[in-house]
Amino acid sequence: MGKKTVRDHLDQRAIWDCQQLSSLSRNSFHNDWPPISLSSLKDWTDFSLDTFEYHYPKLLDYEVDCPSLAKPPRKATMITGEDSVHGLVNGTAAFFVGNLLQGVTSKLIRNIWLGVGSVSLSNRPDWACAVIANGLHNSHKCYCPGDTKKAISFNPELLLNGNINLLDVPNEMLPIRQIVHYSMLAKTRYAFLVTDREFVAIRFKSEEGRSPSPMQQRNTLSRAAAPRPGALRMSGSSMMSDGFSTMSIGSFAPSDVSEVEMAVFPWGKRHRGLTGIGALFWLLVVSTEETGGCSVDNAYMPLNSVFVSESQERDKHGKKRSSKKQYTSTLTGNVRGSKPPSGVILAVVEPEEAQQSDDADLYDA
Repeated sequence: MGKKTVRDHLDQRAIWDCQQLSSLSRNSFHNDWPPISLSSLKDWTDFSLDTFEYHYPKLLDYEVDCPSLAKPPRKATMITGEDSVHGLVNGTAAFFVGNLLQGVTSKLIRNIWLGVGSVSLSNRPDWACAVIANGLHNSHKCYCPGDTKKAISFNPELLLNGNINLLDVPNEMLPIRQIVHYSMLAKTRYAFLVTDREFVAIRFKSEEGRSPSPMQQRNTLSRAAAPRPGALRMSGSSMMSDGFSTMSIGSFAPSDVSEVEMAVFPWGKRHRGLTGIGALFWLLVVSTEETGGCSVDNAYMPLNSVFVSESQERDKHGKKRSSKKQYTSTLTGNVRGSKPPSGVILAVVEPEEAQQSDDADLYDA
């Protein structure tokens, strides 16, 4: 225990031990999962430390207390959200990041919570990033679902490199299809997969943002698993939240998914300047703050992009004149006068669109 900067906490190495007990589940149906081709998988190139150092420099240097990773929990956490016990997880990294998010919650736009996915989605992924509203978990709106897989059954690096024949291993794409399905139900473009070997950050694009038809809704609802007896003893507010979650379930057409971006971060070493813990932390921050909420779309700016405009002043004759360039963060909306890091995409906008107050928050210097 000790006060360190967020940067120090995120620089620590971690482990993620998991033991698959069963791969069966009556709450998920392969036919509902969107087909995803190998050619649609892309490397999420701008998910890197450079991007977050530019957008959140003061947050990285903010000092916060957080439990050490040196002493993992004595007992592993059993993930029982699904009817069949999906796995036994020593979620050291998840609990650490969850505590760190609570430590910086006053510095973020939303109060982010990371925990078991059954709290946020009725079809129960292993993990979920949710937002706390009025002290309660907002269980009918998940911002970033996650699932745990055994490394032996999921090889994201091979999928990204294209060095795999799906005819030989047809189930290799199932974890991605499943977690994208969970994301669609939550109406968010972000998700993650974890194995005992790596953390995988996922963002996908949707060609059409349409809602499921009434027929599709009826078909899906008829297949939903009946509530467990214990669920009937839940409070009225919890049952209502579950109702909202169930009402949002629907089947999606194959054309909805056009591209899936993935960034793979091994737990034992850094990649793009990020540890696995850092990648998990930033994915949860971005998923809840970029675009201001849940939104599956095919038109969004890359993480490393900024808006550039010429700030204008009036001379003594009342005419506008341009002064130095200003750079507006697409993640935080704050105006910066310094040049963005190399490789960013600059989108020119009118000056009025970039005239925002340069408030002294923790995101931009």
